[in-house]
Amino acid sequence: MKPLFLAATLTLAAAAAAQACPDYRMGGDVDYGYTGDILTRAREYSVQVGTDYALTSCGIQYPGYVSAAPTMSFRLARMDHYPLEIRVEAPCDSVLLVNAADGSWHYNDDGPYGHNPEINLRGSALLNGRVDIWVGSYDGQTCYGDLILETDG
Repeated sequence: MKPLFLAATLTLAAAAAAQACPDYRMGGDVDYGYTGDILTRAREYSVQVGTDYALTSCGIQYPGYVSAAPTMSFRLARMDHYPLEIRVEAPCDSVLLVNAADGSWHYNDDGPYGHNPEINLRGSALLNGRVDIWVGSYDGQTCYGDLILETDG
């Protein structure tokens, strides 16, 4: 009976751990629709930075702690000629994880301005469609910061 109980416990633990990994199918808290010309004016969103789930526990080779669901999801259109800058401004060491419209993953820890991450995406395949963004922390610390999206129009 103990081996069966142990196997069931390990299976449930593995399922719980898998649910803690970033999953774009869960969708972000807010789903906005924007076009490239609208994002020429920066959009800022107040977000909580950091959660309990380590990216390395999910087989992702980068450091950081994020939630299972994206922090925010965006539906973007007419982005063909607009590069998109996604950045975080926060007092704690933050990370960005992005699942682009084509399904590719992008990560950044420290952007050009210290501990605040920045990811720049260009091209219709990456940007036309749903883009999911996770704002996490490098070391598991939590704080509040701003998620900023902006195109160079």
